[in-house]
Amino acid sequence: MATAARYPAAAPRSSATEGLPRLLNNKYRLERRVGEGTYGVVYRATELASGHTVAVKEMRPDDSEEGVPSSALREIALLLELRHDNVVRLREVTRDLSRPDPAAAAAAAAAGGRYPGGGGGGGGAGGGDSAQLFLVFDFVDMDVHRLMQLYPALGANAQLVKYLTYQLLCGLDYCHRRRVLHRDLKPQNLLVDVRGGANSLKIADFGLSRAFGVPVRLLSPEVVTLWYRPPELLLGGRLYGSPVDLWSAACCVLEVSNRWPLFPGATEIDTLMKIFEKLGSPDEASWPGLADLPHWRPQMPKCPGRSWEEIAPRLEPAGRDLMRRMLTYDPAQRITAAAALRHPYFADIGPLLEHPPQL
Repeated sequence: MATAARYPAAAPRSSATEGLPRLLNNKYRLERRVGEGTYGVVYRATELASGHTVAVKEMRPDDSEEGVPSSALREIALLLELRHDNVVRLREVTRDLSRPDPAAAAAAAAAGGRYPGGGGGGGGAGGGDSAQLFLVFDFVDMDVHRLMQLYPALGANAQLVKYLTYQLLCGLDYCHRRRVLHRDLKPQNLLVDVRGGANSLKIADFGLSRAFGVPVRLLSPEVVTLWYRPPELLLGGRLYGSPVDLWSAACCVLEVSNRWPLFPGATEIDTLMKIFEKLGSPDEASWPGLADLPHWRPQMPKCPGRSWEEIAPRLEPAGRDLMRRMLTYDPAQRITAAAALRHPYFADIGPLLEHPPQL
């Protein structure tokens, strides 16, 4: 079942919802806590009218902000616009109607006004004076991190790895076409619906996501969990776009295939050195503009790198080539999700979509 590893961002805090089971608006029965998310706790719940199992994410305020944090509003606004088979579906945004709080109504309006229940707020489930919202998602009982723990031979199932990779890229392509960066792809944020053998992958936890556009804005480099963070962010770059998600996606795929994180650094510089050791050190010839990145130093170690047969021993040659293109140093040359879906690695994807590979 789902674990706290799926939603690793929020620190535990007291909440009235810890007295489970409890009802939310006489519509959902919150049954047990299943994980942590950016600014929230996630509960498994039942929709009383239908009997459907759902996930309810309790959005809790950040100590440094009044009301619902801006990143939570960002997640709500973006998710309400995303509808794709490979993106987790936000069904409803609600509040605890038994404890009205005008601040949450204002928060909902800031998220685009797509907020059921009228003018009340986010409701006192925590007993405090801060706004509080509840996000209701389709429930998915597994994530890739947990899947690897339960099925140690997962990476040896080449067809299933390909099938999951294709779905991940489909979800990313959809997000990027909608001009949404995820910015925190990792195995814990990739849910897998294993019911009925579907093995359907869904991208989740958009707490760090951003809309991007033209002109490009300066963004924070301190996003993406360390092991999955691309070199342009590790080197302090603030002008970036969709290529950051492709790098993270490749790290996830190779972690599944190899059953071990690709760049498990303890610090930013340690992660960067692990990247150099495997891929070889970059230079201005391979990455124009490298010298302009704030944290780049010419005296950084010069590493020759390893062969792709060593980096991705279980992938077929076409799969290695795709990973190489997704892990290209120069973001301008990194393959896009749309182009990746057309890569020869997926030449035989049709039968897999008809009959999903099984665990």
